[in-house]
Amino acid sequence: MVGYANFQNQIVAMFEQYDSFRVHLRLTQITSDGDTGVVLAEFQLEETPRSQDAQPVRKTGQLRFEIRRGKRGWRIVEVKPRSFFS
Repeated sequence: MVGYANFQNQIVAMFEQYDSFRVHLRLTQITSDGDTGVVLAEFQLEETPRSQDAQPVRKTGQLRFEIRRGKRGWRIVEVKPRSFFS
């Protein structure tokens, strides 16, 4: 995944900021062409902050996952928009 280190840091920061997560996922489209594919999903994320006084944060959006089959199975090689997780 191009830019994986930055994406990993973004995910780590998100896990440090929030205590728990609820995820609702609905696949809306799946396409494949040989060893590559694309998955579109409606994504709902509810994040509960570590602070006791803060209210949960809710996000909704469509995410696009590009996947590729390798020697050890399918792998996600791109996620768009990555900003959904910040």
